[in-house]
Amino acid sequence: MNEMDMLRSARPEAPAPDDAVLDQARDRLLAQARDGQLQTRDRSQATIGGRPRTGRRVAAVMSLAAAMAVGATVVEVVSGDDGPARTPEANAATTLHDASRVTLREVLARLRPEQWLYTETRMQGVPGEGIEWMPGEDGDTPRPTTSMHIQTWASARGTAKPTNGHWQRADFTHVYMRINGKDDNRQALPLSPGEWDGDDQNFLRTLPTEPGALLQRVRQEADRRARHPGLRTLQRRVRQESDHRGHQPDAEFDRDQEAFNLVTDLMNGYLTPALRAALYEVLARLPGVTMDRQATDLAGRRGVGFGRSDGSSRVQIIVDARTYRYLGDKAVAVKDLSPGVRKGTVLRWSTQLRAAIVDRPHQQP
Repeated sequence: MNEMDMLRSARPEAPAPDDAVLDQARDRLLAQARDGQLQTRDRSQATIGGRPRTGRRVAAVMSLAAAMAVGATVVEVVSGDDGPARTPEANAATTLHDASRVTLREVLARLRPEQWLYTETRMQGVPGEGIEWMPGEDGDTPRPTTSMHIQTWASARGTAKPTNGHWQRADFTHVYMRINGKDDNRQALPLSPGEWDGDDQNFLRTLPTEPGALLQRVRQEADRRARHPGLRTLQRRVRQESDHRGHQPDAEFDRDQEAFNLVTDLMNGYLTPALRAALYEVLARLPGVTMDRQATDLAGRRGVGFGRSDGSSRVQIIVDARTYRYLGDKAVAVKDLSPGVRKGTVLRWSTQLRAAIVDRPHQQP
């Protein structure tokens, strides 16, 4: 008999709560963990990377979580052939909760407003399906670019705030991007107020870190994109723009898949531990998310993959199995999409090589 069985046997009459009750209890525990972390954070250990440490506060919260299970029916962690079989979604949710707890213990390096956030990524895929077209290339290009080395420098200040709620001019001071050794200024194109932009620290600071509130914000953005296909993440956009009729949501739009894709877009950026932990909780609450413990990023690093399919493609977020740090992502066609893009085609495959703080754009750590 394990600890969970002992707790249940002490109060066999306790009713089983529904999912909403469990979500509320988990949110309260995460909030307590955040509060404790903020009070005990050791600035002398501040790094962007590094193995998070386990403190007494986190251990106490974990004990409280076990005690709460006396009056709750939880998904059991079983080993071998003992106990009931678990669904792929239940396995994914349990690991995502673990990822959230570990991430909350992470210590973030101190960031000054004048500094820059550097990320270096390699990716390959199918232009127009999984990756963007390079400047000057389109569907008529005989040999389009399918492999990219991307370096991004994003200002810690974020974009300039819009005036009177109107669109702002191109901001060439908030983010610089270099693709395959050439500067690319498309990231500086103007965005409407509140646009979903993972490179904009001002936008990221507006996102809530309470999981329930963040899930609501993500779904609000997904609903907005249902009405405006041109705003959708790439995989959905290129296949549905031609079917757009006015501003009505189309019947095939998968709200939860768009929400998953929105989280995927954010994961490659510079996020606070509280926000990244909340994103893991959002993924745990999205239906259809499963887990692959044999996932690998483009660099061949093995990790844990959290994936979801909309029936056309399967998108996977890949993280380190121990620290839950972001490694990369992968998108694969699960059916024939177009001539030349058959089932099993890798639409996008990426690896994040470096993420660091630097003092000026174009500086490398």
